[in-house]
Formats: sequence, C-alpha cells, structure tokens
Amino acid sequence: MGCGSSAVEQSKIDNTHTEYEIEQRPIGIIADDGVEVPLGQTVMLKGRIVGSPIGDRFVVRWKDPNTQAPLTGESYTPTIAFSDIAGSVRSFNAPNNVTGINQYWAIDPEAMGRPSEFHQRMYGNQTQLADPALTYTFKGSTTNAYLQANFEGDVFSIPYSANAGLHISRIEMDINQTEVASAKTFTIGGQAFLAGPGAPSVAAGQLTTQRNDTELLPALNIAFDITQNQKIRLAYSSNMSNHNADMLAGGVSVNRILGCGLKTDTGEVIFCATAASAVGNPSLEPWCTTNMDVSWEWYFSDLAMLSAAAFTYDYDSLINRATWEGPNIADSDGVVRGWDIASNQLKATVTTSGFVNGAGGGRTQGIELGYQQELDDIIENTPLSGLGW
Repeated sequence: MGCGSSAVEQSKIDNTHTEYEIEQRPIGIIADDGVEVPLGQTVMLKGRIVGSPIGDRFVVRWKDPNTQAPLTGESYTPTIAFSDIAGSVRSFNAPNNVTGINQYWAIDPEAMGRPSEFHQRMYGNQTQLADPALTYTFKGSTTNAYLQANFEGDVFSIPYSANAGLHISRIEMDINQTEVASAKTFTIGGQAFLAGPGAPSVAAGQLTTQRNDTELLPALNIAFDITQNQKIRLAYSSNMSNHNADMLAGGVSVNRILGCGLKTDTGEVIFCATAASAVGNPSLEPWCTTNMDVSWEWYFSDLAMLSAAAFTYDYDSLINRATWEGPNIADSDGVVRGWDIASNQLKATVTTSGFVNGAGGGRTQGIELGYQQELDDIIENTPLSGLGW
C-alpha cells in the first residue's frame, strides 16, 4: 500500500502487464504477493493494483483505459471472475446464427431476482450515504382559527340560506438547508477515499432560515331555493397551501473562487462565493388561490339529481425556475460578502438559481355536468330490480 506522496510515470501498457517506474521518493508500494518494492526499482503489477500513484486509497483499484477517474486512470470497480460468483452464472446455448461455439457463460437472470442480495454477492458490503442535497431539518407549525356566521331569509320572495366565514392561518417555519460541496476525498467507515465519478457529495455546512406567514382567508356560500326541487348555489373562498419540505429546504450547491483577492486576519486565502444552485428555496410563498363557483341543481326525485356548474380558480403565483439574490450564503471563512465577478466588487448577496414564485398568476376554469340516480329507479319491475343493494 502506498503511503506519503510520490510521482509515478506510466511507461508501458500492453495486454499482459502494466509497468511503472517509481521515482526516488519516500514511499513504498506493496505488490499483490505482499512483497514491498524497493525504492527506485521497476515493478511489474499484473491485474489489480494495490496502492495508487499518489499514495491514497481508492474504493477499488485497477487500471481501466475507459475510466474518467482523476489523476490515475484507475477504475472504481474490480474485475470479478465467474469462479468467485459460481452461484450467479450459468451456461447458455449459443444463438443459431453464431458459429464456432455451442455455449457461453453469463450472469443468470434468476440470480438478479433480489437486487440487494445480488449486489451483496457481487460487490460485498454496501454503504448507504445520505445525499446532502436532500438532507435538511424542517420544523413547521400551523395555527388556525375560524369564524363563521349563518344567515337565511328571502330575496324577491326567493328563500335562501348562507354562511360567511373567516379562516386565519399562521405558518411558522425553521429551516436548515445543507450546503452541498465537492471534495477531493470522502470518508466511509473512517477510511478516506479519493473522490471521482460516482463519488458522493459532501455536506459543507448549513444555511438557516426562519420565517412565518399569516393569511386571512374569507369564504361565502349562498344557496337559493328557486323552486321546490331546484337550487342555485354561489360560492367564494380564498385558500392557502404550503409547499413540501423538499421545495423549501432542499440543499444548496455553492461556487467559490480565489479571484476576490481576500485573506483572513491570519493570512489564509478566502474562497469567495459567486453563485449558487438550490434544490429548495425557503423564501417560497405558499400556494394561494381564489375560488368561485356557481351551480344549478334539479332534484327530480328523492334520490336523483341533474346538475350543471361553472368554476374559476385564480392562483396568485405559479412556481418557476429563476434566479434571486441569496442573503445568507457565506464565503469559505463563514462571512457573507457576495462577490460579483462582472464588477469585481462585493454586493452582500449571492446570485442563486432555483424555484421562485413567478411574477404572474394563473387561472383554471371550466364547467361540470352531473347526473345522479338510484339504479333501482331505472330497473324497477325488471328481473334486475334490487341489483347493487
């Protein structure tokens, strides 16, 4: 296993082995047979490589010409011999249009019936890691109060009944978003590994937001008895609904650069925040709608009704993807400055992209036609009478 640091140059690759020349540096490499290679000696490493050219551990290490792993070109998945997973492979008859072979070996599809168990057999113990972009704490409380008054009377000799109400709703939220960062290493079980393709993101800190919303939501319902068996109903209401926790508290990825030229009091270089991308936006206003309905109902028997209705729902704002100026995104030293690349000046906020309340609202409108009748009214005095009851 490599330790410390070294520079290793690859000098030759062919189908049988990979040859490395190790410079005279304070590092040792242990080959597959467990023998430490003396410094300065050329070593032939066949197949799997133990130790990386920069002296750190990968999750798995072997040379792969198709990998995009940084620095070393080492793969993150080892070659697995069929003999190591004998219970998961079987032979198949070759297709009729294939000549030269009668059978071939491949993974048995039935062995993949339980995906988790199959991955366990193939790759050993698996580690589940939290996704920082979806890791947050969200505490919310809603307090509601209701007032209602009922009325009845006549308008131009037409009887009516009505109720008017007020819904007072207060939502309080305490949101801690996770800042998502990229890192050169990540840790599993106390062991640090180099980050590369497929490596997990890491949590770099938290952004805290506290807010509350109070809404007054009126409602009015009126029903007119225009005849003994016909009604006209009018309804008006305001409604509010909060967003789900992911939309409010999802993580934030921050871009930071050295170009601002700032240092701490101790001389450390400051990486200045210039832009951010957010999964959640704690400043999203709740969904607010204004609903209006008018309907006509005809009760042509005790258990039958024909109806028609028209409705309109107006939305205060719709959710769009856009940018806003985030006031709580700090630089690498924890201070909020907001570096503007275009002007090379501090602006106290960081341009953030994500979900926002749109400038314009929206509307849903339509008509409804309804018919309701007891089935026995239709099939009465037939052999099917009583069906469904």
